[in-house]
Amino acid sequence: MMRTDHVAVAVVSSLITSMIFFFLVTDRSTDPSLIHAKLLQQQPAPPPPVYVPTGLYEVPQIERSWIVTLAKIEVPTLVRMERRALTLEIAYYLLRKNILGDFVETGVFTGGTAILLMKSLHRWDDVQTNKRQLWACDSFEGLPAPDQKNDIQKEGPVAQGSFSASLETFSDNMKKYDAYDETRLHILKGWFSDTLPTAPITKISFLRLDGDLYVSTRDPLLALYHKVSRGGIVYVDDYNSYEGCKRAVDEFRAQHNITSPLIPQRYPEPNDWYEAVYWYVE
Repeated sequence: MMRTDHVAVAVVSSLITSMIFFFLVTDRSTDPSLIHAKLLQQQPAPPPPVYVPTGLYEVPQIERSWIVTLAKIEVPTLVRMERRALTLEIAYYLLRKNILGDFVETGVFTGGTAILLMKSLHRWDDVQTNKRQLWACDSFEGLPAPDQKNDIQKEGPVAQGSFSASLETFSDNMKKYDAYDETRLHILKGWFSDTLPTAPITKISFLRLDGDLYVSTRDPLLALYHKVSRGGIVYVDDYNSYEGCKRAVDEFRAQHNITSPLIPQRYPEPNDWYEAVYWYVE
């Protein structure tokens, strides 16, 4: 992928947050069975399309509406709506560009963004040639013990076991939103240092990291980064929220001479702030 494409993506991505407020519908029902009905009622969104990373694809109106509608539904997650939309937009791009490899999420918590990833596979993946898989990785015991050297937060340390959700909770939520697809879903339960090095994942197109802390961000990068296809995307949900997460990413990129730009997803307020970043694997 050309560097000019990356610049185009950054420009379009920076518009996403501002645009999304203009074409959200007002009904805030959380019933997943109403998604199709909502789409039929959706008013046309203003141009430009939500996500056209390379200019090679124009996102049809119905897909733009689908992305926004699904991102708006209150799935069980702490991830803000803007980042839910970006997750779907990245999935759309990778599938339409036919970047080979499965989707992998490390840190699935209660399943909210895993639901979105599975929905995107159901809608956009070419099952005749690929049928990509979704790997959902989590300890299901909350966060690991913070690294005393690297996990430094101004408001104090994050406690071990924070953000804990059981495997049963995750599975129930996936089923509730009709996203528990046994032909595609693989659940890896355990600490990342134990499960990921030997996981039978061969190729990755979308590596979505949501581990919050230093170790739970570093370990997936060490175990899985070399499996990400060229042109694939690594997304880090908490890069600018947790110092340990940021340090793990910065160290890994420096140690492996990764120069592909980090692209932040900025919020319109406060003060152009951001949490998530992503980059292309070159």
